[in-house]
Amino acid sequence: MKPDTLWASLTTKRMYQGNMEPAPVTVGREYMLTFGDALRWNLIWPLFLAVLGASLVRFRTAFSRGALWPTLITLGALMLFFLILVVTPWHLGSLFRTGIPDRLFLQVAPLAAWAIAAWVFAPQVERA
Repeated sequence: MKPDTLWASLTTKRMYQGNMEPAPVTVGREYMLTFGDALRWNLIWPLFLAVLGASLVRFRTAFSRGALWPTLITLGALMLFFLILVVTPWHLGSLFRTGIPDRLFLQVAPLAAWAIAAWVFAPQVERA
């Protein structure tokens, strides 16, 4: 199948009929549902959001504890995955039914765990 006919078969008129929401709204809702799924992810994403907030408020402390770079890289990866899902030519419903966001989050979960551990378990530096 030629690439131009493949694209045409993926973007049929049926996909755009009805009350489909814009892609960013759909992806954003699915992201929040995936982030909030405590049975699947336990507390890694809520803790990461707490570390992200603490890193933004206490920038120098995050840098000295070694949590700043893993936090920023994880945030950048999550934003990149959001953008990839927004511009994908595939049908969003089928992507979310097959667990694609979970697989993407699984790629950055160890980095999020590293950011959490760097923030929580960093040695305290005494100031003179």
